[in-house]
Amino acid sequence: MMQTEIVPMTEPAAEAPPQNTPEKEAFAPGRSPVRVLWAAGLFAVLWFLPLLIQGVFSPHTMFCANAQYFYSLAVLAAGLYFLCLPGMKRKLAGGGLALAGAVLLAFSASIAKNIKAYVYQIELGRLFNLRNIYLYIVLRNALFCAALAVAGALLVQYLLRSRSEKTRYTAAGGAAAGAYFLTNTVMTFWMYRFQMGNFRARNYAIIVVGLLVDALCLYLVFLAIGHLGSMENTRVKLKGIGLAWAWLALCAMSAALIAYIALGNQLAGPGSYTTQFILLAAGVTGYAMLLCKRRAGLYVILLGAGVLLAAQTLSLLEGIFYGADGYGALLASSLLGGLNPLFACLAVRASGTAAKLPETQSTDQKIE
Repeated sequence: MMQTEIVPMTEPAAEAPPQNTPEKEAFAPGRSPVRVLWAAGLFAVLWFLPLLIQGVFSPHTMFCANAQYFYSLAVLAAGLYFLCLPGMKRKLAGGGLALAGAVLLAFSASIAKNIKAYVYQIELGRLFNLRNIYLYIVLRNALFCAALAVAGALLVQYLLRSRSEKTRYTAAGGAAAGAYFLTNTVMTFWMYRFQMGNFRARNYAIIVVGLLVDALCLYLVFLAIGHLGSMENTRVKLKGIGLAWAWLALCAMSAALIAYIALGNQLAGPGSYTTQFILLAAGVTGYAMLLCKRRAGLYVILLGAGVLLAAQTLSLLEGIFYGADGYGALLASSLLGGLNPLFACLAVRASGTAAKLPETQSTDQKIE
């Protein structure tokens, strides 16, 4: 009679997969959205500060309208960030921020058209005149551009719902920037339709470059605040060259800021932008935070000084396109200034895991 071997029914349990995948650990944008909420408030303050400073130092300083546009787009990017997160409260917060970003874009366009903002001392009451018909025209355009950017981001998030969180978030930002660029291009050339007969090639070039940079700003800020919201380790310890660079940059920018404040009423000539005060203050604050082992200082440099530096670079590029004298060297200097945020990133990245600091209990609260 054939013997049959009885096999136990209990097999060794399969090894349970880790609860947190490496990608989840590296990028989880909804980990602490309250940081992005604080960043959005900072963007709004940085939108308003150049107007106040221009009111103090004008006509000795130049008004940089691109800074207003870029920080309006940063508020819109914060709105897109919350709209891409799950949860009704987050989406309501995102809708409110997106609406605020569109309103700021409209005021930015209205202020940019006011020649008094560039030549005379600013009167805030006149800049925010609600009886200005042009304000409502650009508000309609800004709302339409913002709505299509939001629609593009949400559509891509839905279509890629089965993909990883990082892929969905990055693709949503790209879709929002692309939708904003296409809509803004159509709206801009529609507004210029009666003047296009007098346009030259350089006029078209500077308009298209400006539209591309606007969309790129929206995308890059969206990615940056996503990493800010997913930041798990809030502490950093600079070392070596990174530490030396941070001290050097802090001292140099502090001295430059003091000189700008002391000589503010004597500044004149191309490149003496009002935003220089804020750019230097953001750099000083960011590097001071990094030296105090606060990783958030990197995002102060990227989102504060970096955005303003890009705005000044675009303004100088516009001056060169229109044949202004004395802008070439300033543009080269501004482009070299872009190395500052890059070196800050490298310094933080070099600290890496070389010296892990004990995590303090986070006080960040999540928006459910």
